[in-house]
Amino acid sequence: MFELTISSQGNVKSVTSTEKRTELLSNLSGTVEGMRTLIAKQILGNFISKGVDRQISIEVLKLWNQQNNPPLLEDKLVCTVNDMYERNEEQEKYLPVKFVERNNSYFKTVKQGKDFVQTQVTTFKIIPKELLVLDNSDCLKCDIISSQGFHYSDVLIENTDWNSKQKFLSALGHQDCGFLGSDHDLQALCQYIQPTIPLRKKGTKVIGLNNDIWVVEGINITKEGETEDLQIVPYEKGSDAFYHRIRYKSLDENDKKDLYRIFFENILNINDTNVILPYIGWLFATTVKCRIEKIMGAFPLLFNHGGAGSGKTSTAKVFARLEGYKDPTPMSITMRSFPLLKLLSSTNSIAQWYDEFKVSDMKPDDVDNTLRFMRKVYSGEQESKGRSDQTIENYKLSAPMAVMGEWNINLPAIMERVILIRSTDVVKKDLDMQKAFQKIEALELEAFMPDYIQYCLNANIAELFGVAKEFITDHFGPIKVAPRISNNLAVMLVGIELFRGYAHKNKLPVPDVNFEGLIEDQLKEITGSNHGMVRSAVDQLIEELSIMAENRVINSNEDFRIMEMGSSINTLAIKFNKIFNEFKVYANRTKYEGDLLDKTSYLNLFKECDYILDKSKNVKFGEVTHKCLCIDIEKAKLAGINLEGFLSSKSYQGLPTVTYSE
Repeated sequence: MFELTISSQGNVKSVTSTEKRTELLSNLSGTVEGMRTLIAKQILGNFISKGVDRQISIEVLKLWNQQNNPPLLEDKLVCTVNDMYERNEEQEKYLPVKFVERNNSYFKTVKQGKDFVQTQVTTFKIIPKELLVLDNSDCLKCDIISSQGFHYSDVLIENTDWNSKQKFLSALGHQDCGFLGSDHDLQALCQYIQPTIPLRKKGTKVIGLNNDIWVVEGINITKEGETEDLQIVPYEKGSDAFYHRIRYKSLDENDKKDLYRIFFENILNINDTNVILPYIGWLFATTVKCRIEKIMGAFPLLFNHGGAGSGKTSTAKVFARLEGYKDPTPMSITMRSFPLLKLLSSTNSIAQWYDEFKVSDMKPDDVDNTLRFMRKVYSGEQESKGRSDQTIENYKLSAPMAVMGEWNINLPAIMERVILIRSTDVVKKDLDMQKAFQKIEALELEAFMPDYIQYCLNANIAELFGVAKEFITDHFGPIKVAPRISNNLAVMLVGIELFRGYAHKNKLPVPDVNFEGLIEDQLKEITGSNHGMVRSAVDQLIEELSIMAENRVINSNEDFRIMEMGSSINTLAIKFNKIFNEFKVYANRTKYEGDLLDKTSYLNLFKECDYILDKSKNVKFGEVTHKCLCIDIEKAKLAGINLEGFLSSKSYQGLPTVTYSE
């Protein structure tokens, strides 16, 4: 005798007898190609757990198989039955505890005196669905049926949850699921369940591109297109896990054509060209972030700053919907470190938006934390956190990160890592932009990505990147552009070409782009000049000292002087050792936004500046000699350094040549 009724998905529904095969089969329905073996294994797992004879299982499944469309080959079906029974029999030889199932519970047989009695171990039973094999662990995905008849779907039990009753019950998460045995019984139950698991799949905690397969909840996308037979399954405990936030919509072909047509007709009209094109370039490149990282070892962030009402959040929401977000509201950059760490390590190809970067409203620690994460995300660095069991878990900061706020960033280490968008209130004044935005906003944007992802998986990203780099090098010619900035601009161009190529694939007009003007404008946004280099910490220091001179915090002929050196070089000599401490106090008082380094670091960086003549030259101020930082004024001006605060204090024209003490 055995008790079982199976649904078409392999779940237990009610109780019946082995003698009533007709009744048993009436509760089994056939399935379609792609699901036949999985459902057969789920049925067999329940048969085995109930002690059904192997031959009976073969007979029942043969009859069930006739309902499939098309049926499995009979040899394959019999082979599947034999394989599962043999694995179970081999496993049972070594089980320390023999379990019996009754009333949706597990019982074990124990000896009491001369008699053997059955003792209840659980108030529930486990119906395994699949085992997700992760890099360093695994997780059982299963259904739970309590002895009271309640059914809980897709419960996740990690391998470490079997270590103790406390962890195990916490993983189950329901009060009517009790475990009455010992930790030893729990380990035995784990071994008892293993042979009945019908399917093993690769699991991942990082959604996006995994080994040329795009992985999100409920769907895999390959070069050939979407597949419901998931090869890789996203996994993370908790209903708030990031992968639950992404869900693509399905549209028929005609609706897709309308979506693409309206999107490409209007997207470039929702803002100024120098705002929307860099944004699109970055966003459309995020899909292939993993491939770009293999080429250049990094991937730029997007930094979007502008005043209130400039459209930052509205634009982010539209593009988040394009990425498949169910809730497109940007996250707060001021969240605590660990949630931010978890989010940034949860995807490698889906953009994440973080809002509210406003230094005046943030604690200094929050600002430092944000900037630290921004630097690390650029090259996908790793962070390690300790667990309660004194082991370490590593998190790779791999998400494409977009940061928004009303404040700009001046730090050279950040500026070299971003595509910079400066939003204005132009949208408020332009009715055509507003109409275009409304048309985009009304679309089923959540249906855009699946076909675009397939298009990207078939694209030659290395070739696109190489062409973009060559174009940038040729265009700027003798202008020396910092390697990181050059790479970031190339990524932007790759994204724009993917955007244009996808329009062409859908037989839509390919948008015209002034690539020369675009990269020149972006270079100026990032560097503040046409020189190709962001302002270094030394550049920022000298300009801030110039402001101090203008405000008479430091004084001419007392803290600095302007003169000519022996070769008629107009020179600015600064008593750096004297005024550095004053600069630190001033920087703290004025909330200086540039890089603030220690004295030794500045002295080392002075060697790398073309306009620094000497970092420690003996210069006389009256009768007293001081070690001075000497700057070539003309070279500093050519480098874009503003020295007006120094120069306005006293004209250096006609000053006598200075002799230096050695």
